[in-house]
Amino acid sequence: MRFAHRLGLAALLVTIFALPARAADAVLLLEDFVHYSLTAQVDLAAASGQTLLDSDVSDAELANIVDDDPSLRDRLTRAFRWGREIPQLEEMSGRIEKRVELGRLDQARDEGRIESAIPMLGGTRRERQIGAGRLLAAGEHAVPPALRAINSTDLPSNIRLELVRMLPAVGREAVHPLVVALPHLPADQQVLIADALAEIGYPHAQAALLSLYQSPDASVVAKEASADALVRLGLRDPATADLSALHTNMARRYLSELEHLRARPVRVRTQDGDITQRQNIWQWDPTIGLVTVTVPGRLYHPVMAARHSHAARTIAPDDRAALATFVAANLRLSHRLGDEDLSAVLPELDRSPAFYATIHGPDVARDVLAMAMDQQDAELALDALDAMGRVAGSSDLIEGGDREPLLEALVFDDPRVRFEAALVTAAAMPDTAFPGSDRVVPLLGRAALGGAGRLAAVVAADDVARHRGVEALETAGYRVVAVGSGLDSTLPNGGALDLVWIELAPPQSSGAEYAAPLLESIGLPVLLVLPQNDLNRARPALESVPGLTLMQHAASADAAANVLSEITQRDALNDAQRRIFAVRALSTLRDLAAISPRGLSAADALGPLTQLVNQGEGGQQLLAGEVLANIDNAQSQRALLDAALAPDAGEDRDRLLDLAAGSVRRFGDHTTRRQRDDLAALLKDATGAEAEAAARLRGSLASNRAASPNVVSQ
Repeated sequence: MRFAHRLGLAALLVTIFALPARAADAVLLLEDFVHYSLTAQVDLAAASGQTLLDSDVSDAELANIVDDDPSLRDRLTRAFRWGREIPQLEEMSGRIEKRVELGRLDQARDEGRIESAIPMLGGTRRERQIGAGRLLAAGEHAVPPALRAINSTDLPSNIRLELVRMLPAVGREAVHPLVVALPHLPADQQVLIADALAEIGYPHAQAALLSLYQSPDASVVAKEASADALVRLGLRDPATADLSALHTNMARRYLSELEHLRARPVRVRTQDGDITQRQNIWQWDPTIGLVTVTVPGRLYHPVMAARHSHAARTIAPDDRAALATFVAANLRLSHRLGDEDLSAVLPELDRSPAFYATIHGPDVARDVLAMAMDQQDAELALDALDAMGRVAGSSDLIEGGDREPLLEALVFDDPRVRFEAALVTAAAMPDTAFPGSDRVVPLLGRAALGGAGRLAAVVAADDVARHRGVEALETAGYRVVAVGSGLDSTLPNGGALDLVWIELAPPQSSGAEYAAPLLESIGLPVLLVLPQNDLNRARPALESVPGLTLMQHAASADAAANVLSEITQRDALNDAQRRIFAVRALSTLRDLAAISPRGLSAADALGPLTQLVNQGEGGQQLLAGEVLANIDNAQSQRALLDAALAPDAGEDRDRLLDLAAGSVRRFGDHTTRRQRDDLAALLKDATGAEAEAAARLRGSLASNRAASPNVVSQ
């Protein structure tokens, strides 16, 4: 004990347990970990657990030890629960628990284990239960050996019958491998699989079943079985069904990334020892049957969407819906692909997705934009808007249907999408205004400022609530431009707001769950503040509203600040994006001012332009000056002249003076007496290019004064 005293108990235990452990010792180590955990002997539990983790026992062996002993399994569950509450054991307990779970997955998907479970279906009751349990636990991985067994003439008929009965029990995970195998199976098996797919009941089997029904090579019985399955899956008349449309609809479901369309992920250990999740893409090999290629989870849905939409295009090459879905799937893949090689699971593209997005005119890009709006996919929306901007003219900018995705993009949550939509609209130079077009130029003005100066409105029934909203927004860096008690009377027409704060109190808040259509129709990001009870009741109905954030009425000032900070961070642009959007917006405003289309007016961005011409630097200031010089507006001319005559105008003063002179010549003299006096003072002291530019402005004023009725004396 003196030795133990000198080393310390923990050090001694680690020394003892650190001896190399054989796999056979894992049972004892695991039992010790459980015993010492449940008896609160932390040091001993830690030493046993660490030795177990350092041993050569595999995850599957560890899972076997646990699952073969129900008593140990139950006690281990309690030990894990206790270990999570003890700081010294929390991490270790979690690691052991994770390895057991991974081992169970390895077991369930081990092909040898699955194949050995099939003969058990013809054994004793206990053997049948174990065999069926293994097959069901394997999920989609049970399908290939099951199909091989069903096709084997050596397998007893009673086992084949049990396998046929078992397939529907695997459920939705069996659908993907079954539909891939379906066209390659003998007719009698096609009948069995069609019936199994119908019993499983998931509609993503429809396209494969209809393809079999329409195949000239299919047998009569297989056709009848597939037709019956299609009816059971909700397709009323297989004889008139459109296979291309089914593939397109399926591709769009995958683009919506519905969770039920994929199986449990395959957990794979990387070279670094980390665990990553991948998904199976099933394919048919003529020599060995069903095989799988795994892809990262982030790619599974777009890969499947690309495969289905490619099939739709193969059947109907000119179908607009199929083409738009094909473009959307491949654009999304291009954003998520990274270094992953998908050549084994995707058809080779002869052209880029952008090629297909533009060659058919703006219609396909418009459809892709609608899908991006539905799925709140900013990257896809930006790609679609880029395609529209390259091919859309003023006459086909708006389709005139029940839905206009471009107008939805003007109020999208992500500011990049809002700005891009405004740029696309303005570049088309629409000749007439349309609903929502009054948002375009204010958005360009905001983009010209680099997205700065966040604008908000507050709607609340009483003064105290309105004051609270204004204070919270201004503290968070917003500029509140409208405050009122009702939406119609408060929100500015066409205002490019970043956020609307709406606070409801009883009795209005009691029906908040019915406000979803109204909130969605606002077309702006909304922060809805409700009493806690009303918020809890309304949350399920409101959470699907795009751009809506919920906050309880009793939230403290710090809590409100955190909510607003999250909204701000979600919508923030980085520095490079700010600069790019600023330059593009100013160039577009300059073109608008020069051409003056009847549908849009650059004067609607007067505030930001004035701010830039007075406070901007270098090219930004001059670009803003060019825009102001082309706007037939007294305020524009005076703002430009103020910037040119400012004491700190700097080295660009001569160019600003020339821009002001051009405005005077085009639109007459709108200068004030103070500005004329400042120009006269400048002329006394100016030299070089500055003096010559001032003289040109003075001469332009002189030539206009006699004829112009616009001269003011203030």
